[in-house]
Amino acid sequence: MAVMVMNRYRQLYDGGKARDSFDECAGALERDSEAMSWEDLYWCAKILYVYGKPNEIDEDVIIDAFRSSFRKGLDITSDRELFLDASVMISRLYVKYGRYELAINYLMHLVELIPEDDIPDWIHSFYAYVQVLSPEHFEFILRQPKHFLARLSKIRGEAGIARRNEIVLHVAERLFGRMGENEENGGEPLSVPDEIVRKFREAAKSFGIGDKFDAILFPKNDGEGDVSSLLYEKDAKIEELLSEIDKLRKERSSGSGLSEEIARLSSENARLSSLVEELRTEISSLQRALGEAMGGASPAEEVGAGGTGDAGFDGSNGHSLLTRYQRNQKILVIGEGSKNPLLLRARKRGFVEDDFEFVLDYDKIPRIAAQMNFGGYAGIICGPMPHSGSGMEDESSLISKIEKSFPCVVRSVTKGGKLKLSDTAFSAALERVMQNMFIMDAAS
Repeated sequence: MAVMVMNRYRQLYDGGKARDSFDECAGALERDSEAMSWEDLYWCAKILYVYGKPNEIDEDVIIDAFRSSFRKGLDITSDRELFLDASVMISRLYVKYGRYELAINYLMHLVELIPEDDIPDWIHSFYAYVQVLSPEHFEFILRQPKHFLARLSKIRGEAGIARRNEIVLHVAERLFGRMGENEENGGEPLSVPDEIVRKFREAAKSFGIGDKFDAILFPKNDGEGDVSSLLYEKDAKIEELLSEIDKLRKERSSGSGLSEEIARLSSENARLSSLVEELRTEISSLQRALGEAMGGASPAEEVGAGGTGDAGFDGSNGHSLLTRYQRNQKILVIGEGSKNPLLLRARKRGFVEDDFEFVLDYDKIPRIAAQMNFGGYAGIICGPMPHSGSGMEDESSLISKIEKSFPCVVRSVTKGGKLKLSDTAFSAALERVMQNMFIMDAAS
């Protein structure tokens, strides 16, 4: 009888009718899980995992079903394919809810079970990714990167290499963000020993992404930023020269070189003033060009957004990536902003409107956020929020609360570190969500 039930569930899944049996599977796991075979448990859990809608079922039920299937005989020897498939799903669920220790312990167990030469790339890459996500394990990586980098070096397949490179670039972002966040909180930049930074840079170079790693860790301003910085420096120099001229005039010195010095300084002043005007004209030209090009991302924006151009990650396949990665779940965008410009950017990444849920009313955000289950989304992008409300002291407190509820939270920030759902900041945040989904999509 058990075999017939197993076959029926499998036929429902393979025949595309599993959604119709969703309630039956959920009821079977609730009532009869102890009596079910590992085959029944596996196929029922997979049906709930693949076809469940956000908040439709407590995903601990799915985790428990997979764990029970392991306990009852599903392992690497009984059915390697189903065992690894179940391993992918349970690992994702652990990470989705921030259970990093459970995920790491489970992945470590997999590594011990499988002969080293047979370990799939997805285990190496996913193991490394969870270590980067976990604050405690990331600190350990910074102290002793040897084993972390050795694991990444074992990845050989094309898709695995693409994920590996994204993980290494994610390390660069974590290093850069770690220092920046501490400065914003009034502290000194958190130092990382030069020897550790050197090892990561060497690894990135050996993986063929050294320039991209350095560009993230040691960012340069975009074109407008460079011009603005130069303009500021020249204005300051002009003020210094004018002050020096006034000082010399007031001294009323009869020295023979005074007239020549004043003439030289005046000439320098005129030259720098002309340069400042040229720079201001160039800034205006850049701003006009930016306005005309708002319909498409600029090269600087693509770099800021973390685009890699690597084979295996396509920054324009959003909808298919989301569908493959996380069933029927959506991406939540929460923060003050306008929906239409955000949708325009999202469509350029290959998404459709139904892929998103927007909470953009500034005044309603705290009340709505207090009622939401953030675990029901494939990813969350946070923009500016009220500075108080619903017991939160400031917008950072509210975002921190969201981040504690769900690991895949990305802050939409400008290059100056300000929370804002601008075109550039949102595009960068959305690509980071896509990169997270790409890394998590280990079964593809």
